[in-house]
Amino acid sequence: MYQNFEPKESYQGLPPADPKRLLAWVNSMLDNGFNIIGISFDQEVVCHGAIFDIDGCRADFILAVSPRYQNSGIGIQLARLVKKVSQEIGYKNIWLCVEPYNMKAKHIYSKVGFHYISRQICEECEMLVDLKYDPAMEVAVESIMTRDVFYLRDDQTAKDAIKMFLKLGISGLPVVNTDNRLVGFLTETDVLEGWTGERFLSEIMTRDVLYINKDALISQVVMLICDRGVKQIPVVQKGDHLLVGIVSRKDILRHLFMRDFFC
Repeated sequence: MYQNFEPKESYQGLPPADPKRLLAWVNSMLDNGFNIIGISFDQEVVCHGAIFDIDGCRADFILAVSPRYQNSGIGIQLARLVKKVSQEIGYKNIWLCVEPYNMKAKHIYSKVGFHYISRQICEECEMLVDLKYDPAMEVAVESIMTRDVFYLRDDQTAKDAIKMFLKLGISGLPVVNTDNRLVGFLTETDVLEGWTGERFLSEIMTRDVLYINKDALISQVVMLICDRGVKQIPVVQKGDHLLVGIVSRKDILRHLFMRDFFC
């Protein structure tokens, strides 16, 4: 992957232009770091993240996306994953240096929580992210979810769904069966793609539905929402898939705001 980077040696002499030095540099990262490598379906290396220990509490890391796959959102997903893995390893924070004019990299790091140690314009900008667990994020989602859930049944029709969407001013709802078990999710797009007014929702709903158990932590929900780009996630009872609630971005923001307001 690094052979395709141009220009080479553009930052701190990396990646090395000489093939032998490039191989030695990659092997050094593999030997001395905790490495995360993304592979495409045709076995092509898409991205690489490596975490390096500094003093047992702090870590440094490198993040790279193959030129062919840049500007597709992979970089920010990889940065989130590296941050999560570093936290699980036990590091307190991650420190890094970035070129002051590399706006793309600085934007990615800022999006995942890095802040500037110093904003002075120099050869490098230092950035840091705190990995300490926030107690407010380690609360079960059951305590903040919306319990009075609007939903559709799989034996209702597309016309029933449209009526509900228009009445509530929303664009999607979970779908349950007669036992109130979550079996799918229906969006306006599902209705449009499979449109005939009398079609049952069981025929057009999305069956591979994203959901969480009620005892999942808020931190896990935040990661799912950020990774999948969704606004809300159905909450089920573990084991029997009974729909017991729904958690949205607003529920989480309200929880964080109220925590800070009353602290």
